[in-house]
Amino acid sequence: MSNFATPDLSAFYEALSAHVEDDAAHDGGADAMHRMLRDPNDPAAAPSPHVLNRIAAERVPEGAHVLDAGCGWGGTLFHLARHRGASGIGVTLSAVQQAKAAERAAALGLSDRVRILQGDYNTAEIAPAAFDRVVMIETVHHNRDPLATIERMRSLTARGGRILLVDDFARAGLAAEDPRAKAFVAGWRFSRFWSVEAFLTSLSEKGFSASLAQDLTPLYGPRGLVETEALIREADAEIKACGDDAPRRLALEALRGGYVLEQLYASGDAVYAMIEIEL
Repeated sequence: MSNFATPDLSAFYEALSAHVEDDAAHDGGADAMHRMLRDPNDPAAAPSPHVLNRIAAERVPEGAHVLDAGCGWGGTLFHLARHRGASGIGVTLSAVQQAKAAERAAALGLSDRVRILQGDYNTAEIAPAAFDRVVMIETVHHNRDPLATIERMRSLTARGGRILLVDDFARAGLAAEDPRAKAFVAGWRFSRFWSVEAFLTSLSEKGFSASLAQDLTPLYGPRGLVETEALIREADAEIKACGDDAPRRLALEALRGGYVLEQLYASGDAVYAMIEIEL
């Protein structure tokens, strides 16, 4: 049985991919859906997903063999291939993302080093102990049991390799019953909104050597409460009006969840963190 948290997660990503494809795929070739961050070396530059790719690349050795679990359009893997000489495999649930990523790999001349697969990375047929690095960006909390998923990633990682995951976490003290936390979890199909502390403790209890590699929160600039409240009202109205259009509903629910997440960041109740697991 899949570890994914909700039975409609594949449809969720298909709908979201179709909705935001133009914005993501044409952002300077970033091919990424993950967080737009400010460049710490160039504060005047516009926020971009390229920033996270560069930060992740600093923790990937030259020539590494990489698994990007939940790769989306493949932007991070392409960046690693182009700037770190990496090879590897990306896995995405979405057929839309897989097709676009394969097309992009060919356009970049990377098809001989990068493969993009469609499927569930919990169950995909991938050779064990094959990768120097496993990268998981904004995906681990979609799993019903994230710790079991990380066990799976450990089986795919070579001895001495590392798992690098980046995701949204609750600030310690944010109640699970907080309406904002509940709205975000529902909108983004999270299984649970972990705090960094609780997540690291649970990993340690499972025998993993894990640490907070970098708190990326200062590089993220959420919109203010007034603007996000207006966007939430707009999304609510569109959700109500979309009727039986299930893909549009899924995409709108995801966008609404994103606006709520921005509120959590603006109030200091969310953390965007990079965690590194040594194997």
